[in-house]
Amino acid sequence: MYSPARTFRTLHFLDIENLCSAAIVTTTQVEDALNDYISRVGIADTDLVVIAANTTNAPIAYFTAQRMLSARLLPPGSGKDAADLALLEAINSTPNITSFDTVIIGSGDHIFAPALAHIAAQGVNTIAVSRVDALSTQLRLATHSSIVLPHLTHTRRATVIDITTRKEIA
Repeated sequence: MYSPARTFRTLHFLDIENLCSAAIVTTTQVEDALNDYISRVGIADTDLVVIAANTTNAPIAYFTAQRMLSARLLPPGSGKDAADLALLEAINSTPNITSFDTVIIGSGDHIFAPALAHIAAQGVNTIAVSRVDALSTQLRLATHSSIVLPHLTHTRRATVIDITTRKEIA
């Protein structure tokens, strides 16, 4: 009897500000963060990607992300933890999340630890992807494994921006 090859599927939840290590992101930072993520983690054609950003960063982050990959963009929220809360809601409201082989959180924030621990307890492989200085101990312990991305300021494209004009100044 013919049995088709099993397709492994991964669900990626990306906190763009966390991956950029910045409260206010630039196009260059988003490109670098996504390139780092894609080169170290990989995104297959069968994977689903969900990205969150706050209202300040959403225009730049979402436009840049859409040029680079296919993703579901969550409605931006206001406030310091807006992207975290939007992603947490998306994680908790994803139907049949256990139908995925792997769930990855592209963030190091501890707020995701309980949700990822719950998913891991259901038999789904869980991974945290974060910058070396941003991976919380709680999240690292709640997931099966972690992938550490290099610090963005070590790249040739690190920038400083004026928070008022959002223009790169260095």
